[in-house]
Amino acid sequence: MKTVALNKELNIDDLKNTTEIELIFDNICDMSCTYCDSSKSTAWALNIRLNGFYNLETSNLHNEIFEFNGELIQKNLVNFTTWWLKNNNQVTVLKINGGEPMLSQYFWRFIHNISKFSYPQLNLIIVTGLSYSPSQIKRLHDLSDKFKSIQIIGSIDAPNGANNFLRDGRHFKIMSNIKHMLGGPTNCFVALQNVLSVFSIWSYGSFIEYNIKLREYSSKSKLDSLDVLMRGSSSLGSYALTSFNSGKRIDPIIPGNLRPFNSIILTSPAFQSILMLPIQLREFLYEDIFAVYTSLENELFTPDKKTIINCLDYIQSAKFSDNLESSRPSMERDLKKFTVEYQKHIDSSLTLSSVFPKIFVDWLDTI
Repeated sequence: MKTVALNKELNIDDLKNTTEIELIFDNICDMSCTYCDSSKSTAWALNIRLNGFYNLETSNLHNEIFEFNGELIQKNLVNFTTWWLKNNNQVTVLKINGGEPMLSQYFWRFIHNISKFSYPQLNLIIVTGLSYSPSQIKRLHDLSDKFKSIQIIGSIDAPNGANNFLRDGRHFKIMSNIKHMLGGPTNCFVALQNVLSVFSIWSYGSFIEYNIKLREYSSKSKLDSLDVLMRGSSSLGSYALTSFNSGKRIDPIIPGNLRPFNSIILTSPAFQSILMLPIQLREFLYEDIFAVYTSLENELFTPDKKTIINCLDYIQSAKFSDNLESSRPSMERDLKKFTVEYQKHIDSSLTLSSVFPKIFVDWLDTI
């Protein structure tokens, strides 16, 4: 998949014979998620401007503010749109990433221009944080007949109060939007995707249970192949992440427009990695998640099972490189400092003890 970032210099010739494109417009986003930074979120940029740099030892993600050039984005958008209108018949997958694409003026300007025509071969994939107005969902659904499919990859780390901590207090709106999307046209799909970090891993069991519960809201689908969706969900742009579903061809017949979920292991910033946890906490997590898995095994689809098993293997066996392991004391200090600084700009009622289990909070207190 060829990535086209409109905030960088664009060479149209690089798109020759390209069949799959990931398109990034800007960093407009109304959330400052724990693992994100100002290069992908204007909310993070505002947070840093108001509260200052985090001054961490092992990561610069929260020690600087990334500036986007609006004039460059506009110029590249015009050039890319011109190329698209002449060459779109060669493209089968167009994946939109952000920021939050659904809040980007450039995204809607592009969609307005290209939706004057139909693309019966094109699978449109949009990676989104789900925190926008339901009217935005309707705008997409109204254009569904222009594409082979529209596939929403909804990024959500927890289906409970922890999501307010991890996702900057948008929990209710996010959950409502998921149900709106599941009631869409028969060629519109939804797949939930979570980023597993030292914070979100504590809600993984609930995330699995929630995906099964959502099936009751899933409408009928006229497309059963998961091939495009599973390949399309394997990247979050420039995040340093590892996806266990990447590159695998999976084509089971699964009813409804709710697709199997995807779990991505966070590897950067390393101080938020699951591997920061001491062995006894990782053993606790393994047993907790495995218990959920065994209790729901008969209800899980094969892709879901593979995702969970790979996550369990990571919790049980993965290790930092020697270089990172030698930096563990510094990363622990960064984790503690980040947690303190991050809580300053979220709802004061979202204390660690109200969101996370005591075993995790107690460990953080020892740092």
